[in-house]
Amino acid sequence: MLAFDCFCRIKYVPHPHVGEKWCIYPTYDYTHCIIDSLENITHSCCTLEFEIRRESYYWLLDILDLYKPRVWEYSRLNLEYNVLSKRRLLRLVNEGWVRGWDDPRLLTINGLRRRGYTAEAINLFCERIGVSRNDNMIPDYVLEKALRDCLDPTVSRTMVVVDPIKVVITNYPEGKTETFTVPNHPKNDSMGTHTITFSRVVYIDSADFREDGAGDKNYYGLAPGKEVHLKYAYNIKCVEVKKDENGKPVIYATYDEKNTNKPQGKIHWVAEPAPGKKPLEVELRLYGRLFKSRDPMAVKGNWLEDLNPDSLKIVTGYADPYLKEVARPGVRFQFERVGYFNTDDDSTAEHLIFNRACTLNESKEKLAAAKKA
Repeated sequence: MLAFDCFCRIKYVPHPHVGEKWCIYPTYDYTHCIIDSLENITHSCCTLEFEIRRESYYWLLDILDLYKPRVWEYSRLNLEYNVLSKRRLLRLVNEGWVRGWDDPRLLTINGLRRRGYTAEAINLFCERIGVSRNDNMIPDYVLEKALRDCLDPTVSRTMVVVDPIKVVITNYPEGKTETFTVPNHPKNDSMGTHTITFSRVVYIDSADFREDGAGDKNYYGLAPGKEVHLKYAYNIKCVEVKKDENGKPVIYATYDEKNTNKPQGKIHWVAEPAPGKKPLEVELRLYGRLFKSRDPMAVKGNWLEDLNPDSLKIVTGYADPYLKEVARPGVRFQFERVGYFNTDDDSTAEHLIFNRACTLNESKEKLAAAKKA
C-alpha cells in the first residue's frame, strides 16, 4: 500500500483517451525510471532537485528486475532577466502577460525561433556554457553573442532607419535621383549586390543627430556645422535646423559630390524614392529584457510586478526597398548599425514586420549590469 501511495494518485478527471473509465494516474517517480529502462536509456539526465529521487528510482527497478540506466544530475540553466520555470511560463501565457508561447521575449523554442534564433546559435550557446553541478546565472548577452557569431557571416545587410529625421539636401538638384550598387555582405561577394536610391530628401536616425553636438569632439554624428558621410553615398554638412509641426527636427544640409573630406562619422540613411514619396515603411518590434531584476525567481512578493513594461516597443521605421523583394517570414537580416532582425511570421508583402533578435553589440546597460553583478 505504501508503494501505491508513493507512485500513484487518484484524480477524478476525464482521461483524454479512456474518458472516465480510469482515475488512477502514475506519478513521476513511477514512470520515469520504468520508461528510461524500457527505452534502453544509457544516461538519465536530471536537474539537481531530483537527486533525492535517485534512491526510489533504483529501488523500483530493483523490485521489477529491470535494466538500470546511469543517473546524472546537473544544475538548472538560469538566464538573467528571464524565467524557465514551466509554472511561471504558464502564468505569463495564460494570463496574457505575453502574446503566447511563441512570444519572442520568452525562452521557449518557439519564442526563440520567432525572435530570430537559429538551432546553430542555441547549440553554440550550450557548447560555450557547458554542464555544471554548480548554481549558475548565465548573463543574457552570452546567448546574444552566440547568435551574433552565427548570423554575422550568413545574413544580408540593408539600411533601416528606426526613428527617422528628415534631411533636405539644399544643393542637390530637385527631382533628381541616382542609384548606387551596394554589397549584400561586405565580406562575402557570393551573396551578391542590390541597388539603393539617393535623392534630395533622405532620412537618418535620430540617434545620429544632436543639436548640441557641434562642440563635442567625441561626437561623430551630425550636428550644426558638422560633416558626416552617408554610407555608400556622399558627405553632408548640417547648415540649418528647423522644427516640424510636431516639434521634430528637420535638417537642412549641403552635400559634397566629390567627398573631399574624410569625416569620422559614417551613418546610415534611407532616401525618398521619388520627390514627395515616403520611403518604404516597416513595423519594427524592439524586444528587450522581460524582467527588471537579474534573477526574477528570487523576487519576493508578487514576481509579476517585476515585469519590464518596456520589454517591447513597436515603432515604424523607413527601410531600403530591397527588403520588399527578399523579406519572408523567418528570413533574417542585419540592419546596418542597428542590429539583427528576423522577419516575423505575421509579416506580409503589404506590411513588413521585423523582430529585433539582438543589437550589434552589448549595450552599455548590459555591460554595466554584468560588471555590477
